[in-house]
Amino acid sequence: MTQPDRVTEVKTRCAEIGAERGLRREFTEDLYSLIIGEACELEAMIIDEQMDVS
Repeated sequence: MTQPDRVTEVKTRCAEIGAERGLRREFTEDLYSLIIGEACELEAMIIDEQMDVS
């Protein structure tokens, strides 16, 4: 289940860590958006499959 506040918190923290290591904030935020988006899609698929079995 997507938690927008948590997503923002994670992306901000990771962007800060990335910036400390020389990465652009936009790059790190975009990368984590992709990772989080994929994780949410996988979670939704798993939930849908479990509902189909019930």
